[in-house]
Amino acid sequence: MTANPKPTAEDSVLRKSLYLVSLQPQHIRADDVRLIVSVEHSAPRPFPFSRIERIVSGPNAQWRGQAIAACLSRDIPIIWLDNSNHPVGDSHPLYREGGTLHQALQHYLDLPDCIERYANWLKSQRMDSLNRLRSQGQLGWIDAARHLKDYVYKNNPLSQPSPALRAASQSIVNSKLAQTHTRTRYWGPDGQPLELASDMAHLLSMEYHMGHPDQPKEAKLQIHHFETWWKGAGPWLERILSDLHRHISNEVETWL
Repeated sequence: MTANPKPTAEDSVLRKSLYLVSLQPQHIRADDVRLIVSVEHSAPRPFPFSRIERIVSGPNAQWRGQAIAACLSRDIPIIWLDNSNHPVGDSHPLYREGGTLHQALQHYLDLPDCIERYANWLKSQRMDSLNRLRSQGQLGWIDAARHLKDYVYKNNPLSQPSPALRAASQSIVNSKLAQTHTRTRYWGPDGQPLELASDMAHLLSMEYHMGHPDQPKEAKLQIHHFETWWKGAGPWLERILSDLHRHISNEVETWL
């Protein structure tokens, strides 16, 4: 990539995920328009902010605080991985004013049984995911029945997506929530957490995982295959979040 200090309409189309996952130490700093990634014995690589949608950062990425702040000020979330490439945390932009979903969630959290209602909504989304894969021919009757018991009703699937897929899914969800000024976590009555970002990422990674039983073994190939699938997945996340907003509105109206 080359630096482009004036983002254009083309830039928004070309925004991509940036995976800073390497066996070698990577040093990340920033100037006014780009991240600069340096590896020993290699020329620094510039990545214009206008081309970055989300970042997955591995354990060998050594960040300057100024570079982290530059990403967050541009609504670019960062997912942090441990030594096993499992996502362990995130850096998410803060907002003085939340978006419409954030405001709806604030009212929803006033309901005394909001966490239970939210759990039931998640169950309905797992069922929708299963039905979608069945209708697309990606799941047969036997596999669908197995997932119905373990995943839909118990939320305890027999197999889990790989760490690479989970991290990629988390970065997609966090990026969308940043764009809509929505937090990744909310707190219900008695301090009960509503893990919005984590739950959405689980739905996304499981839909891919169930529909693609023969995935590549190597993490880089898994990510490439997943990102290619995601480009053709259409407004999947927009549909889920819209359904959540509709659910919240109905529940709040019924309670009132």
